[in-house]
Amino acid sequence: MNKYLLLMAVLVFSLPKAWAQAPNSFNFQAVVRNQDAELVSESSVGLQISILSGGVSGDVVYSEIHRKVTSTFGSVSLQVGTGTIESGSFADIDWSAGPFFLQTAIDLNNGTSFEVISTTEMVSVPFALYANQSGDVVWQKNNSTAIYNAGNVGIGTDSPSAKLEITGDGTSNADVLTLRNSYSTALRLYGSGNEDFYNSSLILHRARGTDQAPSELVAGDRVGGMYASPFVGGEFINTSAVHMYVEEGISSTSFPTNIRFETTGKESISRQERMRITGDGNVGIGTDAPIETLSVNGTVESMVGGFKFPDGTVQSTAFTGNGSSTRWATGSTGIHYTGGRVGVGITTPTSKMEVMGEGSGNVNVLTLKNDHTAVFRVFAGSDSDNNNAVIFLGRSRGTTTNPTNLQSNDRVGSLYAQAYLGDAYRTTSGITMYLENGVSSASFATDLRFETTGQNEIRREERMRITGDGNVGIGTEEPEARLQVKSGDIYLEDVNSGVIMKSPNGACWRLSIDDEGGTTVEAITCPGE
Repeated sequence: MNKYLLLMAVLVFSLPKAWAQAPNSFNFQAVVRNQDAELVSESSVGLQISILSGGVSGDVVYSEIHRKVTSTFGSVSLQVGTGTIESGSFADIDWSAGPFFLQTAIDLNNGTSFEVISTTEMVSVPFALYANQSGDVVWQKNNSTAIYNAGNVGIGTDSPSAKLEITGDGTSNADVLTLRNSYSTALRLYGSGNEDFYNSSLILHRARGTDQAPSELVAGDRVGGMYASPFVGGEFINTSAVHMYVEEGISSTSFPTNIRFETTGKESISRQERMRITGDGNVGIGTDAPIETLSVNGTVESMVGGFKFPDGTVQSTAFTGNGSSTRWATGSTGIHYTGGRVGVGITTPTSKMEVMGEGSGNVNVLTLKNDHTAVFRVFAGSDSDNNNAVIFLGRSRGTTTNPTNLQSNDRVGSLYAQAYLGDAYRTTSGITMYLENGVSSASFATDLRFETTGQNEIRREERMRITGDGNVGIGTEEPEARLQVKSGDIYLEDVNSGVIMKSPNGACWRLSIDDEGGTTVEAITCPGE
């Protein structure tokens, strides 16, 4: 028999009017997945719900069976206390004589061969109403909004270090936080302050060991990544990605890393690495081992302009020659709230969930942790071609409640990869977004900067920049051409390829070399024609 997972989502009690009486039933919702974490959709299943007294191996004081059909999303809903009774009486349970444990078993074939999936202590249920009477209320409700503004909030941890910290169970790869919306879904990070280095950052941490006892990464370890997953073929598929990896030579005094870019080609279902930026700043296109500042395994095409050389000359045509709360429902697996918006650190949230930092200094506003791969997923569902899953980094001067305009050279946002090295998480590679000189309400000039840490180095260095004018600089911060490479070579690995240039009359020419190192020029059909 295949193993399968039953992910219990919510327990919500339906109590009678007389508080001193035992509850008549409580709601139970769950999502059923198989051993591959795939949803078991639109299938008849059998569920056996048992209440044990005293411990996980305690006596069964009540047991019942439910026959259900899972939804398209694999979910089932039932009321414990209303099923076909196997033993005991739900109404006769003395809830004051706990502890009690909820045991869940399932038969995917809707038979009687039930397999126990979980046995969980009923820590706070069905006593939620009594807890409310005791005054232990931490969440406030404002219309349809749940608010907590007294400190940090932890889910899966009792010692949160950020305004909201969510920790997985640490037993396997887990989706620690999922955001869903039926149109575009955006994760917005707002940072404010009057220093140019303040910004909104998405930081990906990775260690070996566990979250509570981290150990250093080793060469080849993946530090973090970002995926785009369109819904195709009946499921979400990771079709493109950006990864950050640790390179050879990693140590407490050397943090070499690389950034890898992957896409899925036509007539293919598997991602392939297309470009890599190494720790030394080499960029490889079509090769995962660039040995020059820019290594291209294929043809380089200049659509407009040409190639600018160190002597200042621009070659635009081919040439010949030699060269080189209680508002939250509590269940056995956590809590949930479906009444409206949730604010942490703010009383007027404008999104489904909004987390506000203390504003007294740089702070981790949201932390996601898991002892295996930690995944941050953004889902967007819509039939419109421009709706998509978005990570939005917003930055202002002033404060988030009273923002003021940014200034030239202010950093707007960042994406960092941090490897656990030397007893601490170290930022070893990153992508940052800056405003350029001359910014105004009528000019939003920006640039993108790519940073890695080289061999025997512990500080990141900028390796590539894309300016607001669209110029790309490798090894230079001020590219004056569409592509400018400084202090390095451009390496074309395939001798049969070369540099394609379009002459003023519209003809295309390929410049390459022969086996003797001589320059060859041949007329070719322009790409795309």
